[in-house]
Amino acid sequence: MYGDMREMASGPGVDSRQWCSYGQVIGDANGSKSIRFNDEEGAALAHGVLIDVKLEPSRHEVPCRVLSSCAGNGEGEYHPFVAGDEVMVLVPEGNERAGCVIIGRLNNKHDVFPQKVAGMDVTQNNVGFKRHVFPFVVETSAGYTIRNAVTGSSFTIDQSGQVFITEGGTGAQFVMSPDVVSLMLNGSTVGFQIDVAAGIAMIKSNTATLVLDDGAGSKWQSTGTLSFSPCGNPGLNHVTTIEAVCQILQGFCAALAVEMAAAAAACAATPLAGGAPGFTLLASLLSPGASIALLEQAIPLAATPTCSFAPLIPSIQAALIVPKVLGENAGVGSPGLLCD
Repeated sequence: MYGDMREMASGPGVDSRQWCSYGQVIGDANGSKSIRFNDEEGAALAHGVLIDVKLEPSRHEVPCRVLSSCAGNGEGEYHPFVAGDEVMVLVPEGNERAGCVIIGRLNNKHDVFPQKVAGMDVTQNNVGFKRHVFPFVVETSAGYTIRNAVTGSSFTIDQSGQVFITEGGTGAQFVMSPDVVSLMLNGSTVGFQIDVAAGIAMIKSNTATLVLDDGAGSKWQSTGTLSFSPCGNPGLNHVTTIEAVCQILQGFCAALAVEMAAAAAACAATPLAGGAPGFTLLASLLSPGASIALLEQAIPLAATPTCSFAPLIPSIQAALIVPKVLGENAGVGSPGLLCD
């Protein structure tokens, strides 16, 4: 008899309990919050959050916990809710007072399913995605890696806080740590590194290396040629300084004076003061062929200057700070001579 009654009570439509229900997130009303992370005393809720939901079709309003893919000691997952969100609610034991749980949410005509994500048409059913409207944060207390299984390219944050971005083809790697930033390409033969703790900056390209070290001293190592090109005037595998230019001019003037004195003695004319013969003599000494010969004499003299450059320093410094106007003011710092 009792078995027959149980069988009758178990039939469809006899048990009026609701085990799973659609629902809609309720909006705030009368000063109360429909989405709560704290209790009435302001203490954090142990289960994270409670969401007030109106169930359909019963129209009952119930507080719901939220199911997540991870939960543990200090672990959890949450995606913001707004009033009107459609959700699926699990009702344990068919009793709305047993602690309802939101197990998912649904798109509808108000919360429309996205058609494109990252420029890709998701309606082609060939791409998986997770698209958020609110800011999304992934936090871990251990290491974290995203890796492409085909190429081997990866992004890693290790437990100490170092960041590694690795390219799978050549093994190129960008590294950030509390003290060092480096980018190495082509099997670590080309790249740069900045070591904040040691105060060293390094640029490397195969056999050429530039090291800037304020402590031990900077250095450049290269099996090739080092050249500088100032303002479009090629250095032609050499580098010059203002002092070197002054030395060349000094040597050129000294050689010119010797030649002028010898020529004047031979023709009994005084350059620059003897009328036409003097000017003719000076012009011949400054002709292209004669100037090259004078420079050949000046270069050895410039290697061992006979005068001090100390008196020239104020003039050189004054010339260097004069703003350059290309094509208008020539002089120290102008294209074709020197460039700051």
